[in-house]
Formats: sequence, C-alpha cells, structure tokens
Amino acid sequence: MTASPLIVDLYHGDRVTDLAAAKAAGVAGVIHKAHQGASSRGDDPTYAIRRRAARNAGLLWGAYHFMTNDDPDAQAAAFLASADPDAQTLLAVDFEPYGRRTPSLDQLRAMLNAILARAGRKAVIYSGVLIKETLGAEHDVFLGAHRLWLAQYADKWTLAPLSAWERPWLWQFTGDGQGPLPHGIAGVGSPKGCVDINRYDGTIEDLTAEWAG
Repeated sequence: MTASPLIVDLYHGDRVTDLAAAKAAGVAGVIHKAHQGASSRGDDPTYAIRRRAARNAGLLWGAYHFMTNDDPDAQAAAFLASADPDAQTLLAVDFEPYGRRTPSLDQLRAMLNAILARAGRKAVIYSGVLIKETLGAEHDVFLGAHRLWLAQYADKWTLAPLSAWERPWLWQFTGDGQGPLPHGIAGVGSPKGCVDINRYDGTIEDLTAEWAG
C-alpha cells in the first residue's frame, strides 16, 4: 500500500494519551463517536474533551453516529446535538449489523435526509458487510451521492457487489487487531494497543479540502 494520510476512528473505549504523537505518526484526522441510537443517554462521554485535544494537535475532526433501528429523525437530532458540529466537522453515519436493532436501508436513507435537512450537508456513510448485503448491486443514486467510508479488513478493498460508488472515499483497512499492519498508532488505541485505522487515497491537501463536505 502506498503512503497516504491516515485517519483513526475512536470511541470512549479507546485510550487517547498523546494526539501530537499520533499526528507525528501520520494521522491527519480523528473521527470520533458522538452518539448511538435516539436516547439522550447515547452520548459518548469522551467526545468533547477529545475534540479539544485533537484541534489543539492540529488534527482534522469528525463525528460519527452509531445507528440503530430507532426513529431516524430522532437519531439525527440526537446525533447533531451531541456532535455540535462546526463547519469543519465531518459528519458520518455508522451503518453496521447490531443484532435485532440493526437499522434498515430505508432507515439509513431517512437519517441521511434528516441530517441534510438539519445540518445543510451530507453525512458520510460508514459501512461494509451491511451495505453490501442490503444494497447489493442496486445503483442507488441517493446513497451514491454520499461518500462511502468502507470497512474492509484486507490488503485491498473491493466494492463488489456495490455499483453505487466507483471507489470508497475512506477505507478502514484494519481494526480490533485484524487486517494488515499497522494495528496500532502512537498515542491512541484500545487497552490491547490496537486501533481502527483508515486510509485516504490522496494528498493531505485534498483530504482537508474534502473533509467536512
């Protein structure tokens, strides 16, 4: 794999000790969990303090929402209240299997529409297995107009059977100690030392220009 800007995605279960060290190791940005579901108790308690630390370290900042099968509009409202995004904050929706509370494709569409209506910009879709299983080869123009953050722990990404995108915007190539190296980054990580790492296929200047959409 060629050298590209790296992005880490974090939540309260990860340790953050030195974001300046993470930046020195090649990390350009952080996408942090802000909320889960529709409950007011779904806030990630470490979000705000880590946002300040990331900005102080000169890192790009993003917020993601872990989606459930709760009402999509209520989830969008809760997410944006927790994320408190400014114009430089990337917004993302995590669409992945969650047992009996796994969201549907229609709920994903509804939540993306709600975020667009409330925030005035499109959220990034984070997904892997679930988007491939539910959307398949359908060329969905609405979903395809949103950037895809692909989760696939492998040496190379593959979109098949998806046809709505030509390539992922971000690629999560390793996480939870699975996938190709590196599994860890200085200054951040789980108690076991691994962290979710994502790659952007472009320059840091391009990433910065595209970041918040």
